[in-house]
Amino acid sequence: MEPNSTYDQEIDLKDLMFAVLYKWRPVVIAAVVIGLLLGGFKAFFTYKSQNDPTVITEKEADYQKDLEIYEKNKSTGEREIDNLLNDITEQQMYLEKSVRMNMSPYDVWEAKIDLFVKTDYVIMPDMVYQNVDYTDTILQAYQSALTNTEFLQKVAKKVGTEPRYLKELIDIQVDQKILSVKVNYTDEKSVKEIMQYVLSGVDDAKAKDIMVKTDKKRASYYNYYTSKKWGYLKSYDLCIDSSILGIDGTVELIKQAVALKEKNL
Repeated sequence: MEPNSTYDQEIDLKDLMFAVLYKWRPVVIAAVVIGLLLGGFKAFFTYKSQNDPTVITEKEADYQKDLEIYEKNKSTGEREIDNLLNDITEQQMYLEKSVRMNMSPYDVWEAKIDLFVKTDYVIMPDMVYQNVDYTDTILQAYQSALTNTEFLQKVAKKVGTEPRYLKELIDIQVDQKILSVKVNYTDEKSVKEIMQYVLSGVDDAKAKDIMVKTDKKRASYYNYYTSKKWGYLKSYDLCIDSSILGIDGTVELIKQAVALKEKNL
């Protein structure tokens, strides 16, 4: 029995590659030629299209459109950034200057007062017509007078702060016939001082309230005894805005109106 013999040979990858390329050289050459032709055609048509006036015009139009969109988005983005920066600055300023935000919850002075608002409203027995109860309207008027910008600016100037920060320290509430005023501050002296200013505002509002109630009394009396409506234009022979004409002008206009009426009688 003959012994088995094994033949081993080391194959060089480089030689193998050259052998494969040599065997398939027509296919490789054809592929290279086709690739060069395709690349040349593509380059030719690309060059031709890039120099076509119509294509150039379309490209420029697209570029201008994209540029306009970019500029618009850029402008919008810059505005938003500015707004955010302003908001951040205002928020930082608010946190620094706001008395309420810097008050310790364990060191707050509070002053509170409840004011009872009484009107002359009474129910008239056995009368079909009843006067209108203006208590709620008057309470709302007091609340509005003590929270309007003009009043807050006046008090804030005396206290040494800004109206928006002062507004956080004053709470005005109405409930039925009660006007409740509450003031918070960091020290006893200041809280009492602010409360006094608020109460002075109540006095000013009270004077205005008296005028309002007087007019309402006149309106109720007029409506009941004349069967007409107070303030309704058809209830009057002549309506004049004296704030425009002045006293002398108003008097002169009334005299002329009376003369014309007497002449036409």
